[in-house]
Amino acid sequence: MKLLTLLPTAAFLLTVHALNAQSNTSESAELFRQLRKQPGQSLELNGERVQVVNARFEPCAHKKEARYLRVLTPTPQGGYDARITTPDGRMLMRGSYADANGAVPHGNFIYYDEFGTVRATGEYSQGIKTGIWERYDERGDVMPPKQYDGLDWDSKQVLVGVASLSPTLDQSVAVK
Repeated sequence: MKLLTLLPTAAFLLTVHALNAQSNTSESAELFRQLRKQPGQSLELNGERVQVVNARFEPCAHKKEARYLRVLTPTPQGGYDARITTPDGRMLMRGSYADANGAVPHGNFIYYDEFGTVRATGEYSQGIKTGIWERYDERGDVMPPKQYDGLDWDSKQVLVGVASLSPTLDQSVAVK
């Protein structure tokens, strides 16, 4: 990912406070507009990486895909706290990632809808949902929780019997 180096002066004048959940909506909207002009790039601002992401909260390469702002903040433990907001500053997600690019979710996550209602809470382990995820409807009422086993796709296929593991070099059987 490229570091965005050419932004109008207004974007550089933003403070970390402007990027928090209670940010000034006009400053967040201006930052979104500036970053949207060069999707796929990010801005380093006071130690945080700010970028535009698509509707799936993934970095986007095309201007028309840009929907939200994602801010990644390094933690003392070596991971990255993340928050995703709408261009007008409403919180949509809080979580943490194991990597600086925000590609491997790892830790607790909270997802919100556009009205600020908590919609889901749960944990990722190295990019895979694990444990019990609490879910909520549009009024914030509890829905039945969902249990995740922490298995990746290949492991699930083996578990249900539609695939089998092939030996790797260190597990290979000697041929007679």
